Amino acid sequence: MSVLHGYAERFGRHLSETRVSHQDLVTIVDDAGKVSALSEETQTILGGHLANQAGAMALNETQTMIRRRTSQQVEVGSRMFFVEFSGPHSAGSHHALAALATAARLQTMRHHPSLIGLIVGLAFLAAAGLVVAAAEEQSGKPETFITRLQPGDNLVGWTTDATPVEALFEAIPQIGVVWAWDSSRREWRFAGPSVPDHLWTLHTLTPGMGLRLRIAGGRAVDWQRPRHPAQGTVGLDAGWNLVAWMGRDAAPLGRVARGVGSQLRHLGLWEPDSQKVSLHDSEAVVGSESTQVRYGAALWIHVNRTVKWLQPTGVLPEVIIAGSVSADTTQQIRSDIKTTLDFYYEAFGLEADFARFQIYIPTDVEALVKAKQEHMVFPPDPDSDRRFVSTLWGSSGWASIDYMVVKADLWPPGGTAPTGTPTVSAGRGVVEHEYAHVLQFQLSGQSRDPAERFSSVGYGVPDLYPPLWLMEGMAVWIRYVHHFRNGYNWDELRSTAREYALGGLPLATAERSTDINYTQGTAAAFQLAPSPADNGLFDFFRVVGKTHSGAAQQITTFTPWRRAFAEVFGTTLGEFYESYDREHHASDKSLGVHTHKHEPPFISGMVVASPSFTGQYFKVHVGSTSGGSFDWVEAGDGFEIPVFAGVSYNVSVEFPDGSCRAFLADGELVQSQRDAQVFDVDGVGVSNVQISILDNPCSEAVRVRTVSESGIPMAGVSVRLSQPGSVLRNETAGLTERDGAAVLYVWPQSEVDVWMHLSDHCNPVKVGHLLADGTLEAVHQRVARGSLLVNERRGQYLTVTVPDAWCTFALDGELVDADGTAIADATVFASVEQGGLGSYVETKSNGKFHMLLPEAGEYIVSTRIHGCRVYYSRGGAVASQSQATHIRVGDSGSTGITIQLAEGMCGHRISGKLLNGDGSPRAGQWVQAAGTSGNAGAYSGSDGSFSVPLPSRGTYQLLVWIDGCTIFHGSRGPVINSSSGRQISISNADVSGIEFRLPMDPSTFCN
Repeated sequence: MSVLHGYAERFGRHLSETRVSHQDLVTIVDDAGKVSALSEETQTILGGHLANQAGAMALNETQTMIRRRTSQQVEVGSRMFFVEFSGPHSAGSHHALAALATAARLQTMRHHPSLIGLIVGLAFLAAAGLVVAAAEEQSGKPETFITRLQPGDNLVGWTTDATPVEALFEAIPQIGVVWAWDSSRREWRFAGPSVPDHLWTLHTLTPGMGLRLRIAGGRAVDWQRPRHPAQGTVGLDAGWNLVAWMGRDAAPLGRVARGVGSQLRHLGLWEPDSQKVSLHDSEAVVGSESTQVRYGAALWIHVNRTVKWLQPTGVLPEVIIAGSVSADTTQQIRSDIKTTLDFYYEAFGLEADFARFQIYIPTDVEALVKAKQEHMVFPPDPDSDRRFVSTLWGSSGWASIDYMVVKADLWPPGGTAPTGTPTVSAGRGVVEHEYAHVLQFQLSGQSRDPAERFSSVGYGVPDLYPPLWLMEGMAVWIRYVHHFRNGYNWDELRSTAREYALGGLPLATAERSTDINYTQGTAAAFQLAPSPADNGLFDFFRVVGKTHSGAAQQITTFTPWRRAFAEVFGTTLGEFYESYDREHHASDKSLGVHTHKHEPPFISGMVVASPSFTGQYFKVHVGSTSGGSFDWVEAGDGFEIPVFAGVSYNVSVEFPDGSCRAFLADGELVQSQRDAQVFDVDGVGVSNVQISILDNPCSEAVRVRTVSESGIPMAGVSVRLSQPGSVLRNETAGLTERDGAAVLYVWPQSEVDVWMHLSDHCNPVKVGHLLADGTLEAVHQRVARGSLLVNERRGQYLTVTVPDAWCTFALDGELVDADGTAIADATVFASVEQGGLGSYVETKSNGKFHMLLPEAGEYIVSTRIHGCRVYYSRGGAVASQSQATHIRVGDSGSTGITIQLAEGMCGHRISGKLLNGDGSPRAGQWVQAAGTSGNAGAYSGSDGSFSVPLPSRGTYQLLVWIDGCTIFHGSRGPVINSSSGRQISISNADVSGIEFRLPMDPSTFCN
């Protein structure tokens, strides 16, 4: 027995372990090979893998070949194999063929990635021998249902919780093999009870997964399984998807199709009568009510792009009544919520995934804050939440990414009007409106699972939300659709919406206004969706924003809302604004299309770009040492960004497609903020700022690839480039694509650090350096169990391997002063002493903190309180790292600690002014005080002043880090050696009045 070249090492052991006989040996050579006779189950494996993974033939053709011939030439990628069948049946042939199928798949994936998915919906669906039982019988118990599995192949949907595949084999002993189609990788995954589990490629069954089950023997099997309809989100990748229907039972096919949206191209449904899969064109099934889809069925869905499909389960979400409400009112609230769900299902085929959000009905602020503390898996800080809720309490309700609030007093006591007749409550209207926002969040990937601590916004990704006029206009438009379904004339409703908006300001003025203009938004929504059957507004939210992948919920796609707008509605935003203004006789044409009126002061101007940038958007920043703002500006358009009087700003522009930032300097673009022009803002502001863009100066490519420990590419990982020494400031950011790769661009001859934000649960990690000569070097992390592995650049990419257990280790604790008073808003750090991996988090109002760490190991925990750095020790906080107590964080769950400051700790200060070489103030620079007694730091203010709080008495030196040069404060001026630096002693009094003057050219001072 032999296995050729690269297959020998990986699969030789598997084959030898099976101890197959001579007749069962598998030999793969360059031009010919042999496989022993196959059992029925082994034929199924061959059909599933060679036909569907290698693209060699359709399933029925493979099975026919096995029955008809003893020798067949099979093309796998660009290689030809001869497969012969001879000899007796044996158990060893199962294992041998599994290895052959896996080797064939690897060979095809390696040489022909474009072949993956060739037959997912075409050859497989056309297979004449495919037998699927989709008929279901309801059992006597409502919590379960029956699926009848026929002998041979069956297509079914997995609707319950994530479960090991072994549980399916235990429940149905007649199963020979189970397959699941991996739509992201365009290949089948399989498992079988007679195949060694180390050869399985399918291990876990997840909700929404479509399955192909092979039932042995000649009898049908009635499979009684639990009904779990609360989760309704199903992710669809571009191309063919085999997924479960977890929506309402006996749903009309047309309604199922509408719920997918306009990205749907084909829908495949099993027909029990004809014993085949019927393939439906999306346009052909619109409005179809005769064909029904049963709960638990499997569907072949073909879409143009990634879609988050919200299937309507028909089950009420978790409704939390916060405060004292009568039983009759509670019943009315639940009835109104159900009415709302039914309306959205019947009108749009959609329903929010209630496994991902809750509905709160509060009587007052305190009741809502308390209810969220009791019912949320990760409740917010109560003090912050109380302030937040109080600012919103004047409205009737609001929606967030994972919950919705409608005030209880919108329902009349007892649920009836004074006359005793049922009433349509104001609460139902607010539920209907806010529910629209929940759908917007979920369709665009903004929602989170309650089990996730964070919302997976994606580190460094710009604002994903469209303007309020579009979000609110859609919600009101939906209300008009409800009126239409209740018998109102649609043309009259549309005319009414238009009349309300006539003579108003141009729609562009509302784009970033904090005042919500419902009338303009509604009129615009009618213009974008002129028919109640129009899917455009929903499709917009399906396209905009992001979707997720992986346990860490990384971003996999991001579409700016302007790009999504043009893609869905077939017109640019500027063209639509002009059309809207003409249609509604906007009253102030002088405002232009993309400029917005703000209260002065502001910085305004124009982006003038070469024709090659037509239609592209640039991110225009205005920044100062105290913060800044930005706007997305289309090439050739104007901008107007609010600023503060008396503050100096730089103006910069960020190029599209992951490119770097350039700063404005006297009409030209420069690389460094140090060379940028300074705009001093008075009470009016700065106008006529022109940003001329002739070409993109970002031409140096930085290529990074991220894979999991199991070898799967990690999409949606945030990659950032920053100048050395500046932690993620003035950076360039991008996201890895489906293949795990990201390409970012910087100015030529730049030196940058490469950072990755591998999970929203953990902090960025530095993984590499780009040197001025274009060399990309890896940061050498220590090699240990669970450690991040960063490989040297291979070819054109820096490859980063991420452990599967990354950021799953918890550390809890609290930070208190010497008298036990909680210390809020301080930063707590935890890092591995060797290797530097770690995380950080801010303390809450009660001084408590919770952080997730990247790996198990010995951690040093410290905190920075207004710049004063102290370390955790069991006997109380200490100023020196050498005195810190190491904390072991392992696999056994969360570790808890208390960091308590000593009396007088962080109480003394060193103060002064930081000046440039010419005597002008140096603002926004981190000034560090370091010594044997500890270290601390503070940023210099606009006038160069700094005040550094010190962890303890002792001797310190002042230093700054600028342009790669460490500069110490000396008695007679700046120095580069710490031995020449001034020693500042702190005993019982502060030290002030220090003048720290920098050299004229810090970048060359160290040379």
